Amino acid sequence: MEIRPARPEEYDAVGDLTAQAYVSGGHLDPGHRYVQQLRDAARRAVEAELLVAVEGGRVLGTVTYCPHGSSWRELGRDDEGEFRTLGVAPDAQGRGVGAALVRACLERSRADGDRGVVLCSLPDQTTAHGIYGRLGFTRDPERDWSPEPGTRLLAFALVHRPGLRAERRFTVGDADTAAAVGSGSLPVLGTPRLLAWCEAVTCEALEPALTGGATSVGTEVALQHRAPSPVGAVVVVTAVREHEDGRLHTFAVEARHLDGTVVASGRITRAVVDAERFLARLQA
Repeated sequence: MEIRPARPEEYDAVGDLTAQAYVSGGHLDPGHRYVQQLRDAARRAVEAELLVAVEGGRVLGTVTYCPHGSSWRELGRDDEGEFRTLGVAPDAQGRGVGAALVRACLERSRADGDRGVVLCSLPDQTTAHGIYGRLGFTRDPERDWSPEPGTRLLAFALVHRPGLRAERRFTVGDADTAAAVGSGSLPVLGTPRLLAWCEAVTCEALEPALTGGATSVGTEVALQHRAPSPVGAVVVVTAVREHEDGRLHTFAVEARHLDGTVVASGRITRAVVDAERFLARLQA
């Protein structure tokens, strides 16, 4: 799945998808005036930034990022990013499409140097509310508002935490190939070794946040291995913490060749545990 700006030839499909997400989800009546605005994806592409999630040439979801100065901003202060009109095709829901689009907005906001991100949502858009909560948003009821009589919008806000980050370079050796680690027969970097490198960099990134006898263990991995790396190739792996939820820390990981080619990208979640107690449970 790729997250990128929508292309002009996709505007009609994006508009239909957005309207369908609101209407089929029961959030708006088909005749509501806002449905026509949702269909006008071309306008959002000009007046804001229209992002799409695409797989196999098909648009699975969309969101409108509202940069500073955009007429589509509603709540954002001078030091906040904002996004609107998150929509996912009904048959693509539950696949992480919405979360991927929101993460793209968070990354854009960080790149702009914002303090945080804000958005508003209809009260019955509970699936979207779940996504926002998992990614670190909390309710900001003081900014709830009504664009028209009978319609109430709920405000959600997120404050960017100082990011934990690490980067390391690895050189592919004979022992790192798919043939050597048993994940294939070719003399190119094996996915298990690449994943181990990515995990090692997340460990390094998280290290400054550990205290006492704490360590971390991997709990969830999603990695797309996109390009081959021959023996001798240098692979630069970076890990940036995107979200913290108690003991859980989720990192965006990326691997590139020195020429900028993306080798892999994904996310790794680590849980902070007490090392002694963790090992004691294994011996019980």
